[in-house]
Amino acid sequence: MTTTTAAQTTKTPTRKAPAKAAPTKPVEKKEAKTYTSEATGRGGRTNVRKTAVLAEYAVDVADKNAKTEAGRTGLIFRFFADETKAQAFADSHNAAGNDAIVVPATSKEA
Repeated sequence: MTTTTAAQTTKTPTRKAPAKAAPTKPVEKKEAKTYTSEATGRGGRTNVRKTAVLAEYAVDVADKNAKTEAGRTGLIFRFFADETKAQAFADSHNAAGNDAIVVPATSKEA
């Protein structure tokens, strides 16, 4: 911004128009396979979820501070396709003071 003292005129910088976006070609959507995974927790509740992978394992977590008896006994938290990842998730919950175990899960194409 420049100011002259004699005429007291003020110039403001001009704004540039936003750049035009490059034309994009339409993205082809692939049909993603979904699976219905099912596992039963130690609390007796069966958990059924739609997953993107063929889940063979689930993590059952018993939270001693849960509101329900089933939550204190054990509920399914998450499904996994790989046992090592499921065990790592269970280990993280065990480190937080909960009782977590890896249980088998069944999956079928939805």
